[in-house]
Amino acid sequence: MLNLLSRFLRFNINIYIHKILPSTTIYFSKLLVIVSLILIPRKIIAQNTSFKQSNKMIYSSDNFYVNYSYTNNKIYLSSSIQIRKNTSDVFNFISDVRNDKLWRSEIIKTEIDTFPLLNNSSIIEYTKLSKKQPNHPLVFQIISLQPNKLFQMETIEGSPFWEVSQREVEYLNNGVTQFTYCVNFDAKILKFALGFYLPQFILRHYLKSVTKQYLRKLKNVLEEK
Repeated sequence: MLNLLSRFLRFNINIYIHKILPSTTIYFSKLLVIVSLILIPRKIIAQNTSFKQSNKMIYSSDNFYVNYSYTNNKIYLSSSIQIRKNTSDVFNFISDVRNDKLWRSEIIKTEIDTFPLLNNSSIIEYTKLSKKQPNHPLVFQIISLQPNKLFQMETIEGSPFWEVSQREVEYLNNGVTQFTYCVNFDAKILKFALGFYLPQFILRHYLKSVTKQYLRKLKNVLEEK
């Protein structure tokens, strides 16, 4: 996720600068663009947002939504999409975390200590956070596993960064399953990966975009199977 974000920021700033300014002013112009982004008033951003509830941003389109909130240095992200696939097939795929690399682009590989997975099973995710952190391991433990319904894992005690990931499936009708993906994590991992904290409006836009990519990729992978 963070690796995509760093590339997104570099690409958009570079394109903007090189189109309108001579090369002799590029260095200072980049600095000006970054500072300007940070200083844009929040109310201007809010005018272009379809939905707003206090500190929570809600986006929706074609049976897809993303909820975002930032509280006490914790980021909460909830998203849902409808998949034309049997509920058990969807659950078996999303609960086998070794499949994550097929729909979450930052995942390099995932190791598990037991299969089938059980409550309290251990999981190690190797993640490309950024160029600075190209192979960062996060160790999780399964805290809830309810077949064909719910899968939840949390980083183990003593982890440098806290995270809880929840995946839930629900049968709707006509062979359609609703998949809901929720992540709650420590915002300090952003500074660890990038070296600095991002302005909130950039973070909201990025998480909206990358989450749509993840869930649409998952939908495509499952419906093509």
